Amino acid sequence: MIAAGPARHACHFRLALSRLFFPVLDPRPVIRRLALIALFTSQGCTFSLAEPIDAMLVIEPPVVLATAQADPWSIALDGTSVYWTNDGLSDPTQGSVVKALKDKSKNPVTVARLQGDPGSIAVDDLYIYWTARIDGTVMRIAKTGSTGPESIATNQSYPIGLCVDSDDVYWSDADRGRILKRSKSDSSAATTMLASGMMHPWLMTQDETNVYWTMRGTPSLIMRAPKDGMSLPLTVTPTLGDGWGIAVDDMFVYWRDSGTDGQGRVMRVAKSGTGAPPQQLAATTGEGPRFLALDQTNVYWTSGPNDSGMIVTMPKDGSGHPTTLAINQAGPRGLAVDDLYVYWTNFSGATVMRLTKPTPLTMARRP
Repeated sequence: MIAAGPARHACHFRLALSRLFFPVLDPRPVIRRLALIALFTSQGCTFSLAEPIDAMLVIEPPVVLATAQADPWSIALDGTSVYWTNDGLSDPTQGSVVKALKDKSKNPVTVARLQGDPGSIAVDDLYIYWTARIDGTVMRIAKTGSTGPESIATNQSYPIGLCVDSDDVYWSDADRGRILKRSKSDSSAATTMLASGMMHPWLMTQDETNVYWTMRGTPSLIMRAPKDGMSLPLTVTPTLGDGWGIAVDDMFVYWRDSGTDGQGRVMRVAKSGTGAPPQQLAATTGEGPRFLALDQTNVYWTSGPNDSGMIVTMPKDGSGHPTTLAINQAGPRGLAVDDLYVYWTNFSGATVMRLTKPTPLTMARRP
């Protein structure tokens, strides 16, 4: 028998089951595996083989959500839409912020134009937020489009990292080595400095009480600071090389580490900063501005060079092995996940992509 998993794959089984019925039920594992590969390849799927030998993941082809984008970089999600920044590296006049529906039912909409090298992006219920590195600003615009862009902060020196919670906006002012916050609702509120004297604080993430960031340069560190500013920043761990993408869950901090030996890594460490050594989850390729994201069980990351990039995942507890979800991606950068899909930007390919999370396919042995 075949355990089909979610119903969206059941039609694939029925289409070809009649001509592959006997090979699929063959008692020899290799024959069964080859039969399943033939069945699903005919439907446009690819596979990740897993242990035990009768288990594999069905990986559907990626879907293009947007094309002809101007160097798409960071990406964010809400319940219905995907948002991204076009940093316009090849043409600074093309820096923009764009929105598309997850289901592709409408064409993408540019919500802000003429932004100077937009960097990170974040959303809440009402607004879209982004950093503009060349302009030296932190910006937002209402999701409804009822107003034009407005500034949260100006006169910044290469603002890049960004996150928002219910009360405040947090960002990294990289060239001045600062982590800053400002109220979202009180336009008269002063900007609060959470950290200073940092060496190029870069990308950011958060939990309920702290903000976390990667640092590029010497020293290269993973840092954290309390959101209330009531105590000094803490070094969570040194890194091997420059830190790029960063994410947290209840127990750990995860980051993309460029290393110093030409070999990148996906790392994690206890976010308590108690001195426990970092754990390497996977080796990566194609270093540079690469990102990662988490769901309940897995860590996902972008990897590989600009002409043959990949989207990769593995269990975030370090068990199992990395699974490649997509290949031949043109400079994958920003990455986000929801319950069903993985989304990313292809910087060199000028596209924004969506991929259904892989479906486990298991097959019982004949008695």
